[in-house]
Amino acid sequence: MKLRLFDGDYLVKFNHDSVDKWTTVTLERVDETGGEVIHVAEAHCHWKDNFSRKTGRKIALVRLLEWMSKNRFMLDREARQKIWEQYFQEFKNGK
Repeated sequence: MKLRLFDGDYLVKFNHDSVDKWTTVTLERVDETGGEVIHVAEAHCHWKDNFSRKTGRKIALVRLLEWMSKNRFMLDREARQKIWEQYFQEFKNGK
């Protein structure tokens, strides 16, 4: 998922591991020299629960947006809302 923020372009990547039941989301800055990893957020599933990519993506994205709101990006409510709208456009029906 590509994001355009005030200071440049970013890429949000999701990775899943259904065996160990975790999902990570990586925020990377996109520029001419390649991708620089800015932050990684994780969501872990309890060993008794069923693994769900859709739920894992949402929890990991919540944790990433929380970090982005409190650190150098200082996202406000409208910015987070736009990111969620973009997320639901790109991941319709739990893709």
